[in-house]
Amino acid sequence: MAHLKLRSPDQPLVVRCLLGLYEVLASMSLAVVLLVALAFVLGWATFIESWFGTEAVHFAVYDAWWFAALLALLGVNVLCAALIRFPWRRYQTGFVITHAGILVLLVGCIYSAGWGIDAQMYVFEGSVGHKAYERTRHFELRILPDDPQENVSVIDVPFRAGPFNWRDYRSRFPFPWQLGKRDQGLICDQNSIQLEVLDFYRLWTPVAAKPLKVFAAVTDPESGALGDFDSIELKISQADSAAAPAGARGRTENGVRFTYTIARTAAEAEAFRMTGPQGDLGEQGQVVIYVRGSVFRFQVDDWKPEVREPLGDTGYEVEFFGMDAAMRAARLLIHAPDGTRAGMALLAELPDFSMQLPDHGVFGSYWLDVAADAMEPMSQFNIDPAEPRIDLMQAPDGAVAYRVWQSPQLQEAMPVIAGRREDVTLAADGRAMRFYVESIETHDRPGMRLKPLPFDKEDARRTNPIVRVRLTVDGQAEEFWLGAQRLTFMDEPRHEFESRVVVGDGRRVELRLVLDSFDVGFHVYLNRFQRKLDPGSRTAVSEYSSLVDFVTVKDDGQGPTPTIEKVLEEDVLITLNNPITRVDPSSGRSFRMYQEAFDGPYRPGTKQYEYFLGGVVPRGETEPRDELYQSTLTVNYDPGRGLKYVGCLMIVAGTAVLFYMKGYFFRRRRGEDGEE
Repeated sequence: MAHLKLRSPDQPLVVRCLLGLYEVLASMSLAVVLLVALAFVLGWATFIESWFGTEAVHFAVYDAWWFAALLALLGVNVLCAALIRFPWRRYQTGFVITHAGILVLLVGCIYSAGWGIDAQMYVFEGSVGHKAYERTRHFELRILPDDPQENVSVIDVPFRAGPFNWRDYRSRFPFPWQLGKRDQGLICDQNSIQLEVLDFYRLWTPVAAKPLKVFAAVTDPESGALGDFDSIELKISQADSAAAPAGARGRTENGVRFTYTIARTAAEAEAFRMTGPQGDLGEQGQVVIYVRGSVFRFQVDDWKPEVREPLGDTGYEVEFFGMDAAMRAARLLIHAPDGTRAGMALLAELPDFSMQLPDHGVFGSYWLDVAADAMEPMSQFNIDPAEPRIDLMQAPDGAVAYRVWQSPQLQEAMPVIAGRREDVTLAADGRAMRFYVESIETHDRPGMRLKPLPFDKEDARRTNPIVRVRLTVDGQAEEFWLGAQRLTFMDEPRHEFESRVVVGDGRRVELRLVLDSFDVGFHVYLNRFQRKLDPGSRTAVSEYSSLVDFVTVKDDGQGPTPTIEKVLEEDVLITLNNPITRVDPSSGRSFRMYQEAFDGPYRPGTKQYEYFLGGVVPRGETEPRDELYQSTLTVNYDPGRGLKYVGCLMIVAGTAVLFYMKGYFFRRRRGEDGEE
C-alpha cells in the first residue's frame, strides 16, 4: 500500500510537524520495528524465566514500565495506521477488522495485567479454605492507640522489591534490571508516620556475630602496680522472641564480672544509661522503670502485692507480682493504657537475663545492696555479688556504652571505643582496674549478622526475604531488619523479627511485611487429595488431583476445621488439566481453579497432622486417616479474557477477509474510485 502524505508546503510549520509525527506513527516502518522488538523481547523473556523464574520475568519484562510503553506504542501505531486511511473503502474491510482486532487484544492484555489475579489457595485434607495468597507483598502498619476508646487503624503500603538482593542488580545478571520498578527510600509519609526502605535481601543466611573480646587488668592492693591483662569473650546467643534476653556474661581471673547485652531499640539503650539507682536501696532493693523517656524508682520494701502504682502521666501502671530469691529477681506486671498487660522479670545479678517490654517502650533495672541483703554467692552461675560488675550494652547503631556496678553504687554510663583503655576505680577495696574492647561488630539481630547469598532459583521459592527499614513515629525513629511474614496455617507464634513496634506519642505502630491476599467469596472443603505414582516407583508422582466440596460454614475462622453448615456442591474434581470455574457472589468475579502442587504426606506425630486431624475422623468416614496432605490450588481471575478471545477472532476473521475474500467479493473494477 502506498505511503500516504498529509503534509504540503503551504501549511504552517506546527501543522506540518504534527502531521509528520502522525505519518511516522502510522508508518509500516515503525510497525516492522515494533514487531521485531516485541518478538525479541518475548524471546528473551523466555530465557529470563528459565534462568531466574516467574517472579523475575514479571519484574524485568511483563510488569515493567518500558514493556507497557512498547505495547502502548504498538497500539498507537495500529490505530494511526487505520485512521490515516479513513474513510475506508470496501476492499480495506479485512485491513480494518484485523487492526481493530489487534487493538481489542491489546486492551484485553492491559486489562488483565492491571486487574487480573494469579494466586494460590492452600487447603489441608479435612479443613476449609477461603483465602487465596498472591506472590506480592505489602507493609502493614497497625496503629495501636493508648486510649482504649480509639479504634485500631491500619495503613497498607504496597512494596515491590524485585527478585534479587538489591546489591546484585548492577553486577551479576545479563539484563538491565534497573529498569524494573523497586520501592526504595521513603514509601510512606502520612499521619506523622514515615517508612523508609533501605536494603533488601531476597536470599540470605544468619551468621553468628563475633564475640566481644574484653581485656581487663587490676592493680595489686599492696604494691599498687597494674597486673597483667586477662581476656574473656562475651558471645551473644540468638534470642527466640522480642522479650527474651539477648546477652552474655563472663568473669576475669582477677575477679571482675562483665555482662554484655544487645539493645533492640534506641529507647532500650537510653534506658541503660538512665535507670541507675538513687539513695538507700533498702533490704529488698530498688526497681527503676523507664517508660517513654521518663524514669520511676520504687523501693521494693514498700511494695504490696496486687496494688498498682501509676507511672506518672504515661498511662502505664506497675504491679508487684513477686520475688525469686534464688535468682535475685523481681517480677512485675505492667498494665498498659489500652487495658492490656504484660510481665517483666528484672534480675539484679544477671541483668542480661532480664525480660523487658520493648514493644511498649518499657524497660527496667533491679538493684540490690550486697551488705543489706547479706547475699551468698550464686554458685550455679559462678557469681559472687560482692565482686564489681561492668555492664556493656550495644545500641542498634553499633555504639557501645558501659556502666560500673559496685554495690551499692553505680557509676555513670560512659561510651566504649574499640581499643581505647578505660580506667575504673574499685571503691570497695581501693583497687583500680583498666579494661578495653578489642573490636566491636554491629549486630543485625542479637547474636547474628545477616549474610546475603548468591541467587538460586530453587532457594528463592523457599526462603522468606528480609528488608531493612527505618520507621519513624512522631519523631521517634528505629532502624532494623524485618523478616517477611511466614505463611503458616497453624496457631504458631510469630517470629520476633516478623513484627516490630515503634512507640510514639500516645500510640504504638506495629510493622509487618505480609503477603497480599483476598477472600474468594466461597469455601472449599478438601475431602481427599489423590495422587498416582509411576509404575514401579514409590516417589515419582505421575498425576494428582483434589476432590473438594463447596460449602458454607457456621464459625469461619474458629480453628482449622470450622463447622460446615451446608454442602453446596459435592465431590468436585480439580486436576492439573481440567480447571473449574466458580463465581464470587459478592463481587461477581469469575475464578478459574487449577490443581498446582501439594505437600505431604504428614503422618501421626507431625505437628501438621496433629493440628489438622489429631485423630479426628473426617466427615463421612469411620476411622482416622493414617496420613495428611496439603493441596495447593491456583486461583486465577482474568478480566480481559473475553476481550482477548474477541480480539483473536477478529484478527483471524480480518486475515481471512484480507487474503481470501478480497479478490472475489471486493475486487476493484476499472474506473471504481478512479483506480484500477
